[in-house]
Order: sequence, then C-alpha cells, then structure tokens
Amino acid sequence: MGDVDRNVTLVSYTPEKGELELKEGMQVIFNVSAVQSDGGELHYIWKVDGKDVVSDSSWRYISTSGTHIIEVVVSDGKITVSKDWTLHVSTQENRPPQVELLSPKGGEEFSGDYLITWRAIDPESENLKIDLKASPDGGKTWVSLLDKGENTGEFLWSLQGFPDGNYTLKIVAEDPAGLKSEDISSVFTVRTSTLAPTLPPLLEILFPADGQRLEGIEEISWKASDPESREISVDIEYSLDSKNWAMIAEDEANDGSYLWDTTQVPNGRYFLRLVADNGVEKTIKLVEVLVDNELLGKVFISSDPPGCDIMINGQLYGKTNKEVELPVGTYKLSLVRGGYLDWSKDITISPGENPAINARLLPLIFGISPYYVILLVGISFLALLAIISRFKKK
Repeated sequence: MGDVDRNVTLVSYTPEKGELELKEGMQVIFNVSAVQSDGGELHYIWKVDGKDVVSDSSWRYISTSGTHIIEVVVSDGKITVSKDWTLHVSTQENRPPQVELLSPKGGEEFSGDYLITWRAIDPESENLKIDLKASPDGGKTWVSLLDKGENTGEFLWSLQGFPDGNYTLKIVAEDPAGLKSEDISSVFTVRTSTLAPTLPPLLEILFPADGQRLEGIEEISWKASDPESREISVDIEYSLDSKNWAMIAEDEANDGSYLWDTTQVPNGRYFLRLVADNGVEKTIKLVEVLVDNELLGKVFISSDPPGCDIMINGQLYGKTNKEVELPVGTYKLSLVRGGYLDWSKDITISPGENPAINARLLPLIFGISPYYVILLVGISFLALLAIISRFKKK
C-alpha cells in the first residue's frame, strides 16, 4: 500500500524555458528541486544526448555547437521522474575558453595539501593560461595561488600559512587573444591549526662581521635557505639602540648580497640586522658595526690673475679658478704664478659649507718683490734725508 501512495514530484527547475538558443561556449546552470512523498532520499542523473555526465541537483553546462538534449532524471530507486531541455547552439568567432572547476565544488573541509582540479578547453587554441585565486572573505579580496600557469588540469595547493576559515576558489582561463572565462566554487572550509608548524629559514651574515668598520659603499652579504624550500625575501635594517629600526632595503631577493651606501647615515656605531622571511616564519640576525666615513667640505678658489697653481699643504691641486674638495680640517693654501708674488693663507674646511676665496697676486718689479722695492725706496729716502741734514750743518 505504501508503494502505491508514494510518489516523486518535481517542485521547480531552471531554466524555465524548455528550448534555448545559445552561442557556443556560453555557460548554462541547470537546477532542479524534487521531493519524495515519504521524505526518502533522491538521486539525480544529468544526461547530454542520452549520456550520463554528472549526479547532482544542479549542473553547469558549457555549450558546444549543434542541437543537444539535456535531461535530468530524479529517482528514489523505484519511482523516476525526468525533465528535459533542447539547446540550439550556434558557432561564433573568437570564442572564449571553456573552464569548469571540478574540485573543490563547495562544502568540503580539508586541512592538508589539497589537489585542485579543473577542465579547460579552447575551441581555437590549446595554449591556455590558468589563474587560481582563493578568497577568505566571500570574494572581497583574493590571494593568488597560481599566476599564468599551464593548463595541466590540476594544482597542489599547500595550505601552510593559510588561517582556518571559510574560503571560495576562483579559476580563470585565458586564451592567447586575451579572452577569458572563469568559474567560482561554493564555500569550503580550511583547517590548518592542526598542521605541523613551519620551520623558520636558516640565515647567516657573511659580511660585515661583528664590530666591523664600514665606509663608503659596502657589500652586505649573507647566506639564507629554507628547510621546506619556500621562497625567501630579506629585509636589511639599521638602528642606534637595537629598538627603533630604519629600513635600508625591503623585500630583497635572496641573492646573497646588497650594496649599502654608508655615507647616507651619520658616522657612529649601529646595529645592523637582516630578516629572512619565508612567508610564515622569520629569522633575524644582527651585528654591531662602526660607520666611519671621512667628512668632506668644498672651497672655491679664484685669483687675479687666474691660472695660478693651487698648493695646499705643499701639494698641487690644479690651477685657479677651481672648486676643491677636502676632508674637514685646517690647511695652508698658497697660490703661485711666475712673475707674481706668492699668496698664502690658512683656511678651514667645515662640513656642509662651501666658502669662496678670491686672491689678488701682486706682480714682481724687475723680478723683485714689490715689498722689497718699497723697502729699498724707503731706505734710500732716509739716506737722502740724512745727507741733506749734514750739508745744512756745515
């Protein structure tokens, strides 16, 4: 009696139209809702042109050219009902790729590495590129898992570093012409809190050594590796007190060296640290160094006449007019030119200052210093006055 009264009823289905006109490559989502009068379990089978393709209450179909019959069969094991659609699919030029995310579909929960699978085809080309992205917030933000990867149909997703939570997955297939298609999973759950912790990177500073004196442009070198072969980036920082750090280089590639211009910081003792980051764990190493760059200053030296030899502490620095760069300090400056009296002065070079010196050289008279000529004239004049005074007394 129970079997006589029992029945299976289709409650709703989409698309509502039984005949559809489509372009090749378009996607159609078929849904069906059915109930069994006794509340028993129902089974669904979707068919394309009489061939079974998938068992679920909904199905995403990617259209191919031609006329096709889509049928869903719902059964409780004894009673069967069905619904069919007729699709008329026409071809089109520059058709986009066809892509379907096979797993995850949604509703799964996993904690270890997960194998993502998909099906992607292109009517015009086999050279498809695949992007895979995961979202922890319902599609507001996306984390790239695979960028412009090969269309292999599968990708092993390492969940290390992904916090527990609900995720959605998106796949994008792109053909050489730039046409794209995508598919997005329903929500699934990731549980990584029970996984073994990630090991930190290994890091060693090769140069400078602790207590090293640095000047000019120095090559900082290191050796870093990851026990689990993860990619490593390196930050380089300095500090006066080992508490407040300033960045020298951020997210450097792990190529083992970086050129640091130490003249960009004042002379003094600093803590220098390197931070190796594998995306999950960090390793920090530091050394103390002395930055001791010679401070320099500049002075512009000109003369009348120009072209005088510039002698600083007895060393020739070229000819006037010229700017000279010197370490901070006090110097003996002399300007020398043939036919002129040498000019000398003590000068002081200070950091950040650029003084100008303009010297006027006196010409020699018959090869004699004008000061000596003035002295001889003065002596001669005094002698003449003495002679005149003696004649007056006689």
